[in-house]
Amino acid sequence: MPVSKEIYALAAAIAALVSTVTATTVSGWVSLRNSARMVQAQYITGERAKWRDRVRSAALEVHKAVSARDFNRVAELTLELRLLLNPKDPMDAEILDVVGNLQNCQTAQSLPSEFGERIALLLKHDWDRAKREAQPFFRRFSRASERISYEDFWNAECRRKNLAKPRS
Repeated sequence: MPVSKEIYALAAAIAALVSTVTATTVSGWVSLRNSARMVQAQYITGERAKWRDRVRSAALEVHKAVSARDFNRVAELTLELRLLLNPKDPMDAEILDVVGNLQNCQTAQSLPSEFGERIALLLKHDWDRAKREAQPFFRRFSRASERISYEDFWNAECRRKNLAKPRS
């Protein structure tokens, strides 16, 4: 029994309709996903930029308060940094320990410098993460940047400058 041209035409029209609906659905889903990802990345990147500015500002205020020997202000700023940093992160906890020790700054002259270096390492790490997260998804499969510990930083600085570490 021969198949008529009308049936072939109908089958072709149905196939075209199904492929068009499928392509439109997939395209819409991909577009929606990309749009949501872009909005999320912009929001998170913006919030992290604000966070870095707040940490930078608080660190500068700590330095000013220590230089002025205003240890009541250092205590206030310690609380502010506790609210900004992650208490579960060991390197953030070390920053908070150094800030707490700054109140006894008469005994440790290297602490303000150590505090500044630790904050700089934190901000650099967060900036690297923000840049990586803002990249297209296919470029984010590269190795994530790791936060450099203060000890590793000091060891590299000592080798570079041939210095002795000021404190353990």
